[in-house]
Amino acid sequence: MSSISHQVSSETSPSVYSAKFNADLENKLPTVPEASFDSYVNQHKDECLPGTRTDILDKIKKWYSSPHQEDVFWLNGTGTGKSTISRTIAKFLRASFFFERGDGDRGNARKLFPTNARQLAINNALLLPKIREAIHDNPDIAEKGMRGQFDKLILKPLQKLNTLKQDDRSNVSSYINVIVIDALDECEGDSDIRLILQLLPQIHDSDTATYPRVLLTSRPDLPIRLGFSKLVRQNYKDFSLHDIPLEVIEKDISLFFNHRFEEIITDRFLPTQWPGESDFDRLVALSVPLFIFAATICRIFSWSYDCTVCIYDCTVCLWNLAADTISNVWRSEKIYDISAFSRGSFYFKPGWRFSQVE
Repeated sequence: MSSISHQVSSETSPSVYSAKFNADLENKLPTVPEASFDSYVNQHKDECLPGTRTDILDKIKKWYSSPHQEDVFWLNGTGTGKSTISRTIAKFLRASFFFERGDGDRGNARKLFPTNARQLAINNALLLPKIREAIHDNPDIAEKGMRGQFDKLILKPLQKLNTLKQDDRSNVSSYINVIVIDALDECEGDSDIRLILQLLPQIHDSDTATYPRVLLTSRPDLPIRLGFSKLVRQNYKDFSLHDIPLEVIEKDISLFFNHRFEEIITDRFLPTQWPGESDFDRLVALSVPLFIFAATICRIFSWSYDCTVCIYDCTVCLWNLAADTISNVWRSEKIYDISAFSRGSFYFKPGWRFSQVE
C-alpha cells in the first residue's frame, strides 16, 4: 500500500503541474476548453431546476454509481431538454464535451478525445502520469486520427493502470470516471459520429476498475441509430425522454414556467398576477412534451417589446404559432426550426411580428 501512497503523493505534487507539463498539455494536446460544461460560453446555460427531472436524474446517477452497469448510457429525444440534464449531471463528473453545430472546434470531433484526456488527467491522480507519458511518447498525437487519439490518450493509459498491484488497484475504484458527450448529433460528419460510437465501448476492454462510463445525449438521428445498432446490446442502455409520462413532464414544465415567470415579472416590472391562470395553463398545455418550446416562450417574453401593454396579444400569437408547430411536433425539421429560433436574438414589436435584432 505504501507504493501506491508514494505514487499518488508524488504524482499529485506541485511538480506535476510544472511549466513543462503545462506546455505539453497546451501545445502537444490542443483541446477545446469551450466544450466543457463549466466553460465561459456555457456559464449562462440552464441546469435542471430543483424538483424537476428527478426521475431521469436518479436513473442516471444510479447507472454511473452502481457496479455492473452498461458502459454507455444513451439519452435521446427531440426538444426534450437533454443538454440541461447533461449540464446538471456533468458538474458531478470528470469530463465533458458539449457539441455545438457551427461553433468552430465545438462543431467537430477533431479534439474530442484530447479534450477528454486532459480532463481525465487533471481530475484523476492515477491516470495523470499515464496520460502525461502518452503525450511525451506521441508528440504529434494532435494530428492523428480519432482512432489513434483514442487508443493512445485514453485506452492505453487505462490499460496501464493494470500494472498496479492488486491491493493498490482496489483504490482505483474510488475514482468515478464518467465522460459526458452532449449533442453528438451536432457533430459534423456522419463518419466521425459512427466512429465515436465504435470506439467508446472499447473502454470496457481496458479491464480496469476505473474505466470510464459514457453518458451520451443526442437526437435519435439515423447515423446515431445505425451506430448503436452495431453495438453489442449489453454494452449500452438507452432511454428516450419522450417515454417519460406526460403528467410528469407537465409538472416539470409548470415548475419551469413558475420560476422563469417570476424572473420576467421582476425584470419587466409586470403585475404579480401575470400572465394569469388561464394563459399559464394554456402555455403549459402547448409546451408539453417539449422543454425547448417552454424555454423559447420564456425567451420571447424576455425580449418582447412591451409585455405590459401587449401580453394578451403575445399569448394569442404564441398560441397560434404553437398550434401549427405542435401539430407537426414529431417532424424533425419543425424541431430544428424551433431550436434555431430559440438560439437567435429576437424581440416583439407592436403588432407582434417576429423581428430579428441585427
